[in-house]
Amino acid sequence: MSNNYIVSSPGRCGSTFLSAYLHNQYTRRDNINYKFIHISELSHLEHKISDTIIHIHNINLLTKICNTANQIILIRRNPVEVVVSTLIAEQTGVWHFRSKDFDKNKVDIDTYKTKYQNHKFSLDDDIFIKKLHCVCNWYVEAANLENIITFNYLEAIDVNKINNKLNLKPMYNLRLTQAQPFDKWQKIENAQYFRDFGNKIFSQYQHQYPDIFPSSDFDIENHI
Repeated sequence: MSNNYIVSSPGRCGSTFLSAYLHNQYTRRDNINYKFIHISELSHLEHKISDTIIHIHNINLLTKICNTANQIILIRRNPVEVVVSTLIAEQTGVWHFRSKDFDKNKVDIDTYKTKYQNHKFSLDDDIFIKKLHCVCNWYVEAANLENIITFNYLEAIDVNKINNKLNLKPMYNLRLTQAQPFDKWQKIENAQYFRDFGNKIFSQYQHQYPDIFPSSDFDIENHI
């Protein structure tokens, strides 16, 4: 019998870290040489997937493969945080800082910090709004899935909370990813405008779907 585990989010929610961590944990726990794949295209579904930790953002693809998984983990994060983080990553072309043990082609965090330490990012209103609705609707669609364990963002990047929630044993000397070196809100032009405007839109979703967007998991963050 194959074992598949899916970790999914709309992006910028710590899903890469959580997927990689679970890849190591479940391989050790089950004594199975799990594969680790990111699915972004329909062609990835042409072959049978087995004994795999699956990382995926596309909600339509997720619904197509959800029945192949023993367990689906979804990560919740305030959509305004997701969108701002995404727009910065798109402008810099940098999405993750990884340990050389996990990715030999890692981005050097010190170089990144030096390059952008005095930089301010400008956001486009229309793009911001469009992406915000897309992220909110991602969670609305994901609510139809079954066999789900939910993590909020802070849980997904904390190995102690991951272990407690999934009943896993601690792993030591394991470095997977590094956090952004700055507070993204300090790097945004008109940051308060986008924070307030974005949360005004998001509050409408929370009012319409209170069970999908509990405040405990979707609060605005005061950090990176």
